Amino acid sequence: MVDQMTYMSLIKTAMPPGKKPDNSLYLRLLENCRKNNKHALRTRRAFPITLPYLIPMMEKAEADNRPIG
Repeated sequence: MVDQMTYMSLIKTAMPPGKKPDNSLYLRLLENCRKNNKHALRTRRAFPITLPYLIPMMEKAEADNRPIG
């Protein structure tokens, strides 16, 4: 299904402005893809920083004795 989305996008961008296909089919296919593919709905989050990781970072920043540290 992902390949279909790529192809639809390429077709839309390659066509001249007056001859582009209707957006409704593309949006319907995209909605169905998102419903059926849990990977498409995933949100990425950064790993939370914890004290064992934070202390070495702070020590390294303070080691230079610069105001930015």
